[in-house]
Amino acid sequence: MFKQFCPIQRLAAPLLGLAGFALVSCGDGKNAGAGPGSEPFAGAPDEAIRVVVSVPPQADFVRRVGGGRVAVETLVGQGADPHGFTPSPREMKAISEAQIYFTVGMPFEATLSERIQKANADIALVDTGAGFEKLALLCEHDHGEGEHDGDEHGHEDEHGHEEHEPDPHIWLAPNLIKVQAGHIEKALAAAAPDHAGEFAANRAALEAELDALHAELSEKLQPFGGEELYVFHPAFGYFGHTYGIEQVPIEIGGRAPTPKELSAFIDRAKAAGVKVLFTQPQFDPRAAETVAEALGAKVVSMDPLAPDVLANMRAIAEAIAEGLGGDA
Repeated sequence: MFKQFCPIQRLAAPLLGLAGFALVSCGDGKNAGAGPGSEPFAGAPDEAIRVVVSVPPQADFVRRVGGGRVAVETLVGQGADPHGFTPSPREMKAISEAQIYFTVGMPFEATLSERIQKANADIALVDTGAGFEKLALLCEHDHGEGEHDGDEHGHEDEHGHEEHEPDPHIWLAPNLIKVQAGHIEKALAAAAPDHAGEFAANRAALEAELDALHAELSEKLQPFGGEELYVFHPAFGYFGHTYGIEQVPIEIGGRAPTPKELSAFIDRAKAAGVKVLFTQPQFDPRAAETVAEALGAKVVSMDPLAPDVLANMRAIAEAIAEGLGGDA
């Protein structure tokens, strides 16, 4: 099993400490999807099931399963950084008016739980990531061989093991999307039992598309099984795990590396002959460009938060195949 893909429940290795090197996010944490003057659920039919989701890929799944029976508000709009998100008054109003909030495991969801219950005691909170084992953002020292600076990246449990943040990017693997679609169908059917058959049929259609997509991507990426994917932010762990590709991030557990760790990353990438560094539009490209310059590598952007998830997974697979195949 690749180092990057250890299940969160089995982690024991300590995370490395955080020091002077900073990777700056260009997202401001605000919802980039809705205009500040618009009302939540504006124009939605009275009978529509009002749903809130955390990130754009979830909205795609809800609309695919719910069809015209749902009205969806996304808290973190496309292009914004969900890791620094705090809700605006408009977004809290959307939560107060919603019937269902589908969570996905983003860190901000836990910090919002009390506010959500105060704003809307009747809202159904549905964890779409329930039912499968999460991966960790980091399992071993990917960039270094032993030192860490205490508990700046995490804290130790009673057995002296570090606790690690689970990877929330569960929408980039076809098999996991099928699990999420099941949770969505069940919640929508509970909210509108008369339309349960419609939701079930929509879910079945989505699963058929996912099966076909998985077969397509498996064939496309088969030549690259066992290779390494060097990335800025560790957003592609589930995608890589599905197709046998190891994600190697600049960030450590989703956090900025120390200068020593960054140097170790560059040394590892040079030794591997890396020609492409993959980054995301949610982050300032300058840091990735600096690392790429040191490697003599090209920067290629892949967006883990693109709203059309199936089309985006095809685009990610194409970018990886071109990059690892030497055609980028």
